[in-house]
Amino acid sequence: TPTESNPETVYREGKLSVSFDFNKITDSQEIITNPDNFRVFLSGTEVSISQADYWINTTTGKWNIQTSVPDSFSFGSYDLKIEGTYQGHTVSDTENNAVAIKYPLSVDIVSPTYSSPQAFVDGGQFAIKAKILYKSEVIGTDKFGINDFSVLIGDNIYTPDSISRDETDTQYWNIKVSTPKYDPGSYDLTLSVTYDGNTVSSKQEDAIQFVLPFKGTLIDAGGKIIGARIIFEDTGKTIRTDNLGVYELSPGLVPGTYNLRIEFEDGKTIARFKGVEINKNTPDMNRYPYTIRYDRLSGTPANIEGVSVAKTVVLEFGLPFQNAEVTISYDDVESKIMNQMNIEVFACHNWNFAARRCAGQWEKIPSNVDTILNIISFNATELSAFIIGERKSLKMDVNLDVKEYTLGEPIQIKGKVTDTSSNPIEDAVIKFSIAKGNITTTTKTTFGGFYVGEISAPMEEGIFNITIEAVKEPYIGYKASLSLQAVKSKSLSFIGIPDTTDIYLDTPQDIKFTLLNSGQTALTDIRLYIVGISTNWYQLIPQAINELQPGESKEITLKINVPTQDCISGACKTYYSITIQAKSNEIEKESVLTATLKQKVVQQKETKPQEWFNFEALTGQLTGSEPVFYMGMSVIIIIIFTVLIIRKKKINVPKRRTPRQDILFSFQSLKPHIFSKPQVKQTLREETKKEEEEKKEESLDEIIEELE
Repeated sequence: TPTESNPETVYREGKLSVSFDFNKITDSQEIITNPDNFRVFLSGTEVSISQADYWINTTTGKWNIQTSVPDSFSFGSYDLKIEGTYQGHTVSDTENNAVAIKYPLSVDIVSPTYSSPQAFVDGGQFAIKAKILYKSEVIGTDKFGINDFSVLIGDNIYTPDSISRDETDTQYWNIKVSTPKYDPGSYDLTLSVTYDGNTVSSKQEDAIQFVLPFKGTLIDAGGKIIGARIIFEDTGKTIRTDNLGVYELSPGLVPGTYNLRIEFEDGKTIARFKGVEINKNTPDMNRYPYTIRYDRLSGTPANIEGVSVAKTVVLEFGLPFQNAEVTISYDDVESKIMNQMNIEVFACHNWNFAARRCAGQWEKIPSNVDTILNIISFNATELSAFIIGERKSLKMDVNLDVKEYTLGEPIQIKGKVTDTSSNPIEDAVIKFSIAKGNITTTTKTTFGGFYVGEISAPMEEGIFNITIEAVKEPYIGYKASLSLQAVKSKSLSFIGIPDTTDIYLDTPQDIKFTLLNSGQTALTDIRLYIVGISTNWYQLIPQAINELQPGESKEITLKINVPTQDCISGACKTYYSITIQAKSNEIEKESVLTATLKQKVVQQKETKPQEWFNFEALTGQLTGSEPVFYMGMSVIIIIIFTVLIIRKKKINVPKRRTPRQDILFSFQSLKPHIFSKPQVKQTLREETKKEEEEKKEESLDEIIEELE
């Protein structure tokens, strides 16, 4: 002894007594009576002893050590270690916390304490109960005076108003002290006592509190009293409103952070406030009794698009807080809620409490619905008015007749969006998405709820789904899905074929163009055809193509040559519509060009800088081979001479013209008649044949020279 469970108390300048066994272990235990020496250690520090300080009790066989503890050891608990040496062998034993060094005078404050503080609003007198002993003995009343006591509150020292010993338990003393008003807060309490030249103190942290009032009146906007219960979760205290709606916590709250739970109307609405700040800067609830306000409305305070209002609750809290958990019960029958899963909460943070109206905007906030208990809960960092309502649903019509599209082809989708009451919804976002290819586009509904959207088909063959979604807060969105088919396009394109072209007799001509596979799949066994002209007039190079891959092209040459002999006796037309056809195993394509058949261009022998007569203008456009041309000229010459003879007989010209003037005048006068009567032409042809060999060359040269 001593041990940890039964420590030795040593007062300063007192004696430390130790009892222990010191034995030699052989076949049995033998008490050692002549040790070499003993040593004593307190928490590793040796306490000096001499041989006079230890002895053996011959009756019990135990060794005893008694020695003084020097003043160098401070108050507290110490581990005790005894070390013994016998015949050069040393052993030791240690007991943790076996020695307690104490001051001879002890003072302990019993009340007030941290857990049971003394609270004030404006200050006043209070009592301190303390246990005071000297070397564990009660001190007589005649040994103390008021001046032997001092009380420290915060930084201020006070002398007690009075001291007295407890009559029922003489080791306790009652010390009464008066204190002025402090700033709101908690203060440490220290009691100091002096006796027999020894002064000792006892301290209790936050034992004195100067509190702030927590009280007010709870009524709604119409002046009706609201029943409520307020629970202070940190302290366990509970207060209720009385029949006037008044509530008060006595004596109040020390500045700090609290968690409050307020139950309104027998728990129909519960608000749990976390992190409520109470300090000297918060509103004085003596001056502002309506720090907490509550109201509920059975009607609809606002028309929120897309929401059927079931219940409105107003909750205002004038003290700073970090977060509020609000739980509101609802009656699904009275509120006419059709689908409880569609219940949402909307908040207005600019609420006019007296007027019962929202001066701002209603905003949707996250919430949780318990459809079994019929309660809805949500978190809020600021309070005001809350609407519990059922979201309306959107409906959508989708118009799309075509079910098959080529890869990447634009798909136009039309439709209309309404609510469950068939009211058109404007500004709803319509989202089109195709999972295959991760394709997404959006549009919006316009006046009347109509929309027109476009999305491209995927670049992969097969069946694909288009998801069409209509969204507008706070409505419940609508989603539809269409199953369509994506195929590769089959397309041929002619590139470089002119709309019109001129073809000259006996003149070979090449028309070059390109045949392009403008589709998305390979085309095989492509054959080329020409329709509209004689097969003897053209040649296609090449006339067949084995295969064209997507994007691949092939140059085609159309060679045309129309011989004059094919056009004798009017066998040829002036205009031809030539159709170029391309036919593959998969697709057909054609293109049309208009060709004008013309006489071969004849190069004139001489070109003079100035012409006074245009022969083509005179005769019209003549086409044909070179022999035909000279034949025509002969006919014209004969006609001219014939007319001159006739007119010379019938017309009395008052003034003689030159031969050149006669020819021109006559030709201009008779030209319309000559070329409008077939019988005249036939007669001239016959006459021309008879005289052709005789006069052809001579007459032609003379007339041409005269005309020039």
